[in-house]
Amino acid sequence: MINPKDRAYNLKRLAEIARQVSRIENKKYTAISRILYAEDLFEKALLNVYSFIRLWPHDTESKKIFDASSLASLARNIIETHKVYHYISEPGISKEEFELRWIIMVLHDGLGRERILNKLGFSEEDDIKESSMMSVSFAEGILSGNSLFNLLDENLKKKLMKGEKPYLFERIVKNNSPINKDHESGLYNFLSNSVHSFPLGIKNYYGGISEKFHLGMYHLVTIAVEVSIMYFASIVDSYIRLRRFAHRFNKEDIKFIKTMLNSENFYEWLNQRKSKGMDYLSY
Repeated sequence: MINPKDRAYNLKRLAEIARQVSRIENKKYTAISRILYAEDLFEKALLNVYSFIRLWPHDTESKKIFDASSLASLARNIIETHKVYHYISEPGISKEEFELRWIIMVLHDGLGRERILNKLGFSEEDDIKESSMMSVSFAEGILSGNSLFNLLDENLKKKLMKGEKPYLFERIVKNNSPINKDHESGLYNFLSNSVHSFPLGIKNYYGGISEKFHLGMYHLVTIAVEVSIMYFASIVDSYIRLRRFAHRFNKEDIKFIKTMLNSENFYEWLNQRKSKGMDYLSY
């Protein structure tokens, strides 16, 4: 049986290893766009992990105010960051392919900022709003000259120009997920229910810390830890190779990262739950 407490210690060790090459310890920044985005996403994931560790109950008092939904939210963030990280830093893509992926993100960001500023009532003369509008114009210009963009379906191009899609995940050549697509989708939905306070998310608390209910709070926390470990380890492993940082770590740390990439614990949990039968599938 997986012990979430022991796994939380593993997550903490993984964070301390990753910290050695993070901006927390190293103030140097890269100037290469592809690596800069990878660095930003690596840092975002690391901060999510540290937030997870801080929220984890370490004593009797903290257990009384245990916020499982926030842990679920952070784990879900790490899944999302993992997907975007591998999308933007995928090895072997052409300069034009990277430009396409990057500039679609820039356009989506600029249009999103513009909509927020409009809703908050900022005027056209506001410097920040003007900056957002300039980034939109810049992105539109780059896209119009990108041959890969011009090969896309016309309906898709219209959606992209309206900022309706920030990513083209279907262009990823290699799937870097630690688990298969259906299982990842199921876990993402499980974590999301608590984030959005859907009825199923609220019901997670009815089971308390009982291991009886497949979708109860005990298993929500177990999955949140496992997801955070697997997906963060995948980012760390890739980032070390991308930045050629392997020489900064000892053999034990590298081996530990590879071990944390393994999905064995998740499938052990899944098979154990299935062996319990269908009686406790839901509340």
